[in-house]
Amino acid sequence: MPRRKINYGPLDPSEAREIFIRFALVEGDFHSRAPFWRHNRELLEHIEALEHKSRRRDLMVDDQLIYEYYAKRVPDGIYSTPQFDKWLRKATKEQPKLLHMRMDDLLRKEAEAVSHQQFPDQLNISGMHLPLEYHFDPGHKRDGVTLKVPRAVINQVSEERCQWLVPGLLRERVLALLRGLPKVLRKSFVPVPDYADACLKVMEPCDLPLTRILAEQLKQMTGVHIPEDAWPEESLPDHLRMSFKVVDEEGGELASGRELTPLKKSCGGKGEASYHRMDSSGLERDGLTDWDFGALPESIELNRGGIKLIGFPALVDQGDTVAVRVLDSQANAERTGRVGLRKLLMLKQAKEIRYLRRNLTGLEKMRLHYAKAPKAPEGWVMEGSLTWRESWWRWSSTSPLLKESLRCGMKRVFAVASKINNQA
Repeated sequence: MPRRKINYGPLDPSEAREIFIRFALVEGDFHSRAPFWRHNRELLEHIEALEHKSRRRDLMVDDQLIYEYYAKRVPDGIYSTPQFDKWLRKATKEQPKLLHMRMDDLLRKEAEAVSHQQFPDQLNISGMHLPLEYHFDPGHKRDGVTLKVPRAVINQVSEERCQWLVPGLLRERVLALLRGLPKVLRKSFVPVPDYADACLKVMEPCDLPLTRILAEQLKQMTGVHIPEDAWPEESLPDHLRMSFKVVDEEGGELASGRELTPLKKSCGGKGEASYHRMDSSGLERDGLTDWDFGALPESIELNRGGIKLIGFPALVDQGDTVAVRVLDSQANAERTGRVGLRKLLMLKQAKEIRYLRRNLTGLEKMRLHYAKAPKAPEGWVMEGSLTWRESWWRWSSTSPLLKESLRCGMKRVFAVASKINNQA
């Protein structure tokens, strides 16, 4: 009967076995719950990840060597999945890992240079371990290395630190920077690889721009000054510039790109909401009018979707009350906390503040006299006179620092108020 499908195995068992091994076991056109299959596929995925990191396609052995591995172990006469499963169940009773491949079976010797130290899976940013993703596909928007950043901490990411990429790509970036210099400067650093290697031996990744540290080191070596605008940052290949992916709490992508500043503007908040709140059970409070809670820690560790984050507790002004919030960066906590602390101290001294407001009779006359001067914020006498201490988060309701600050602050407030009334 023409075009009728038949089982090819009984017709040519030897060739059918070879087809089965090549297409099912080598190329992966095969479905199995067997432990060996899951193990071997994980090994293959790991090697593919190494190829993306090292930007090479030759780390894995060729298909012929993988075929030979299986051909040595799978007996003659096995050319279908049912036959294979039946044989495997019996064989693995005596040899449970008969078909478990080792890394050495799949990886070429050259792959030893692709280490975790050279291509880490995470980047330490201000104490946070943010995931890194690697992609080897020239021309693709994600070509190179991508830093996965939760939206809540986008303001903590240092663009200068990200210029250093990862150790495995740093040398290539330094070479590209040196080769892209104007000829009048570049000729002072020949041969370029030697100067690059000499600099890399003494430079360590930090929160200062790579080009600044590189320029300082080259000047020490040669006396040649490299202007900041001489570096070819914009002309570097995409894979030598960090890519960023901003994600929500569920890991969904919100925005991406290679320019961090626009991402901070679009995802980092605007105006008074220029910070992100990072919920922390047991620490955040609302409706505070007095310091009736313990000392706040300078920072706390949080976990969001398996990513270690650092949060910064701060007092937040909410109008008639104050709240404790965990914010996304130390700078935001200090800025917001300064305003929140001032409000809390004013609420704590509410009686004194009301007295001052009633008795500053000359304040309106002074405002008219200095009408053309820049307008001061509401309540400027009281607010402007309250003091700020860098260690405010360590205060508690019984802290001597809090009591001393209130005593000195209110003393200054009354002195300023008296001076205003005398001058009016």
